[in-house]
Amino acid sequence: MDVLKRLNLKLAGIFVLGIVCFNACITEFKPDVSDYEYALVVDGRITNQKKNHTIKLSKSYNYGADKGKAVNGALVRIISDDGTNELLVEKGNGIYTTSANFSAIVGSSYRLYIKYEDKEYESIPEIMLPVNKVDSVFWQVEDREGMGSGVQLFVSSGKRGIGKESEYYKWEFNETWKFSVQVFENNAKPFWYCWKNVPSADYYVGSSEGLAGNVIEKQALNFISTETNRLFYRYSINVYQYSMNRNSYLYFKQLKEQLESSSSLFEKTPMVLHSNISCITDESEIVLGYFEVSEVDSSRIFIDKNELPSGINWSGLTNFDTACVMYNTIVDTSMAYQQLDQSLIIDTLVTPTWDTFLVHYYSRRCFDCTATGFPNVPPDYWKE
Repeated sequence: MDVLKRLNLKLAGIFVLGIVCFNACITEFKPDVSDYEYALVVDGRITNQKKNHTIKLSKSYNYGADKGKAVNGALVRIISDDGTNELLVEKGNGIYTTSANFSAIVGSSYRLYIKYEDKEYESIPEIMLPVNKVDSVFWQVEDREGMGSGVQLFVSSGKRGIGKESEYYKWEFNETWKFSVQVFENNAKPFWYCWKNVPSADYYVGSSEGLAGNVIEKQALNFISTETNRLFYRYSINVYQYSMNRNSYLYFKQLKEQLESSSSLFEKTPMVLHSNISCITDESEIVLGYFEVSEVDSSRIFIDKNELPSGINWSGLTNFDTACVMYNTIVDTSMAYQQLDQSLIIDTLVTPTWDTFLVHYYSRRCFDCTATGFPNVPPDYWKE
C-alpha cells in the first residue's frame, strides 16, 4: 500500500521537525537534514484470516528523498500471550511473512519482536478485538468539480453484537473492474476483455463512540469518476472492515490528517506520532510505524454500467491505451500477414510494382488488453 511510502516521508519530517515550533516569517526556513538519523520503520498487521501475514521493515528517509532502504537480515517473531512463537520468513526487500496457516485469535494478545544487528525491538501486547459484520456497502451518483460525474462509495459498519466489539474501525478495499482497450473508430470492437485488480492506496478510520446504536451509518470511501474506465463495463469493490483499539485509532487518524494536510513540511506543524513499538536495548531510539492486530470482516458489491443513470456524462472517458499509435509500412506481399500477425491491419494499398503492400496498422496494445500484462480471464469471485 502506498501509505507506507508516504508514512516514511511524512514521519521523517516529523522526526526532524517534531520539536520545532514554526512562526510566520519573511524568509523561508530550510532545515539542514544532512545529519538526519535514520529510524526503523515497521509496517504490518495480523488478522483472524488464515494466510501469509506480512511485516515490512525499512529505514526512514529525509525530506526530498525517494524511498527508504529496506531492512534485510532481521529476526522477526510474533509472540502470543499463550507463549506460541511464530518465526517469520524473510522474503527479501524488507518483507517478512508468517506461514500460510497462521491466524490470530480474537481475545488473545500478540506482540511483535524484532532483532536487527545488535538491537532488539518489541511492540506492546495488542489484544485482537472482535469486529462486527459489515452491514452494507452502497453508492450514489455525484457530480464533483474538476472530476465530473461519478460514484461515491459508502460503508455502514453494522450493529454491534453482544457489546464487546470494537468501537473503532479501519477500512481498506480492493477494486476490480472489467475493461478493454480499443482503437479509435467508434465501430471497432474490443479484441477481448481484461480484468484489473488494485488494492487501496489509502485507508479510512472511524469511531462509533457516542453514536446511536454505536453504528456508523454512512462512512464515505473512495469516489470513482466516469472519466476513468472503472465503470465503463462492470466494477466491483471488496471492502475490509478492521477492528481497532483507541490508541491505534488515534494513531492512524492523526497520521491520515498529516498525510492529507500537505506535501510540504511548512504547511502545518507536525506532531509526533506514538508508535506501539520501541527499542528495548536503547530507549532513546525512535521507532516509526505500527503493529496492528485486528479482526476483519468484508463485503463485496458489483456496479454495472447499466445501473447508472442514462444521462451520466462519459465525455471524458478514455477507454484506449494512450500509448496506442498507428504505423505505416511497406511489406512483401507474400509475407504481409505473417510479418504483421501481432498487429491490427486497418488498410492495405498495393504499390505500383505489385510486389509490396503499403499497410496502415495499429500496434497490438491498441486493441489487446493483455499486451500490457492484464489477464483476460475473470477472477473466481467475478459475477456478470
